[in-house]
Amino acid sequence: MGGMICSAVVTDITGRLISKVTERCSCNKKAAVNDKLWKLNLLCTRIHSSVEESERHPITNNYLLQWQEMLKEAAADGDEVLFTFNWRALNEASKNNSNQIGTSGPLAYIKMAMSRMVEYFHNAAKVLFSLDEDVEKLNSTVDKLEKLSADTEEFLKLVELEVL
Repeated sequence: MGGMICSAVVTDITGRLISKVTERCSCNKKAAVNDKLWKLNLLCTRIHSSVEESERHPITNNYLLQWQEMLKEAAADGDEVLFTFNWRALNEASKNNSNQIGTSGPLAYIKMAMSRMVEYFHNAAKVLFSLDEDVEKLNSTVDKLEKLSADTEEFLKLVELEVL
């Protein structure tokens, strides 16, 4: 029993250390990601509103229809990236809530500590790589939407000209 308690304590300390190290390393990264997510949300809103406005008018010009479709696809890509990050945040929040000890007995605590250690080492690389891939996708999507949203006013003016 003493060995199990010691193992649980070591597991808990290891988990906390890993958490603190990744938290310190990624503090600036989190702020940058949050800024990009905010920017992406604004860009998606701008593009969605432009597409919605253009859909109020009958467009017959093939190039304007292609442009409209390109804007729709770009906004959908942005929505997908936002969904990915929101989903991850919800999963993390639910994990943190479900891993609270509360009034559980010592055996539940030991079981939880052991599963935490296995989970940290088993998924650490996968989580880090997937987060980096998601951040790369976030950056490329923001860049793409910035370029497209710069031309949305021109797009809407051309739609208005076609209607006239």
